[in-house]
Amino acid sequence: MKIELAGLAANQPAIEQSTRQASNSSSVAGSTTAEDRTTLSSDCSTVQLLVEQALQMPAVRQDVVAAVQQQIRSGVYKVNVGRIADGIIRESNV
Repeated sequence: MKIELAGLAANQPAIEQSTRQASNSSSVAGSTTAEDRTTLSSDCSTVQLLVEQALQMPAVRQDVVAAVQQQIRSGVYKVNVGRIADGIIRESNV
């Protein structure tokens, strides 16, 4: 199974909005300037961290492959036909 993660972080940009509003009124203070700032980046940071971790993982887990190969060579590897059948049925229902 291969999961494409390229561009995932680019699709989850941090949202930062800064707005300045100036109000010119005829009050005693004259004009007031207010600044509102919103930052929503925790989800993006989490996604970026997970993408980096996933990209560092090997595409093939050689330790698992070697263990299964050894089991096959020694004749102790057991095929679970029920799991295989369940997977075939599950895939055909999609």
